[in-house]
Amino acid sequence: MNYYNVLHGEFTKESDRAAVILVAAIIDDLLRSCLASRFVATTSNEDALFDGANSALGNFSSRIEMSYRLGLVSPRFARDLGLIRKIRNDFAHHIHGCSFDDPKVKSRVTELNRSHGIIDRSSQHHPHLAKLSVRDQFLEAASWMVYYLQDMTEKITGLDAAETEWGYSFAYPPPEPTPENKEINVTDTAADPFAPNPA
Repeated sequence: MNYYNVLHGEFTKESDRAAVILVAAIIDDLLRSCLASRFVATTSNEDALFDGANSALGNFSSRIEMSYRLGLVSPRFARDLGLIRKIRNDFAHHIHGCSFDDPKVKSRVTELNRSHGIIDRSSQHHPHLAKLSVRDQFLEAASWMVYYLQDMTEKITGLDAAETEWGYSFAYPPPEPTPENKEINVTDTAADPFAPNPA
C-alpha cells in the first residue's frame, strides 16, 4: 500500500477530526511495519508484540519509543511523532468543537513545523507556503514523515534469528578409564564444568 497516496487521497475529504485520526493511523501502521521488518520474523500468524490488548507494542506511544531506542528514527523525529500523537489525542478526547482553530492544536502544529523547517526554508521560492492554513501545515508535516517512514520500511534490514546455543547439542565426553577402571562421576564438582566453585 502506498500510504503517501492514501494520505493525499483521503485527507481533503475528511473533517479536521477525521483528517488527524487518519494521519495518526497511517503513521502508527507504518511504525508497526518498520518495527516488524526490523525484528526477527515470527512464525505465527499473530505477533504477540503487536497484537492483543496487553501487547508490548500495541499502541502509538510504545511504537514511537521502540523505534527511537532501536535507532530507526532520530530523537528529533521521535519528538515530532510524539507531537502527532498529542494532536491526535487532542481531537480524540474532545467530543465537541475541536478543530485546527483550537489554540492548543494550532500551537502544536506550529511547533511541529518549526521543528522540521521545510516551510521556512522553502518560502522564498514558494511564497504560497507561507500562507498555508494550519490544517495544510499539518498535512505538510505529515506528508514528509509518512513518505520517510514508508521509504525506510521498504529498505530496512531485518535481524536474523540467533543460532541455536551450544548447550542444546553439548554432551559430556566419555570418561577415561582410570587404573582402577573407575568411571568419573559428573556430579563430582571436580569433573562437572558447570558446578559452582566451592571456594
